[in-house]
Amino acid sequence: MNTNKEGKRGGAEGREEDLPKIDLPKGSQGTLPAGRAGNRVTLSVRKAGESVQYFIENRPVRYEELVSTLQSRRISSLRVRFDERLLYRDYVRILNLCKEVGISEIINVYTSRKQRRGR
Repeated sequence: MNTNKEGKRGGAEGREEDLPKIDLPKGSQGTLPAGRAGNRVTLSVRKAGESVQYFIENRPVRYEELVSTLQSRRISSLRVRFDERLLYRDYVRILNLCKEVGISEIINVYTSRKQRRGR
């Protein structure tokens, strides 16, 4: 399991290693993007057997609570960490949710190819 273990800072919200452990898809960048200024959080989505688990920062949240939680915190920027085993429809479900609550910036987080080789 690789979740960007380099220990780089993930903006004001905390470090990547403090977030729930998930298998991130590979890409070309391995850091936790900062995003624009404003109220931003990290949403981690993890496959657990047949179910899907959601976390805002490191706090477990049920899907049904996501809308109210994101709206009450007035989130403008969301970093999304998806487990590589999730189905595309789970990804689209989160994108639709973001649109519903008015989140204007969505940043996808993935692990670098370099990090994946050491797995």
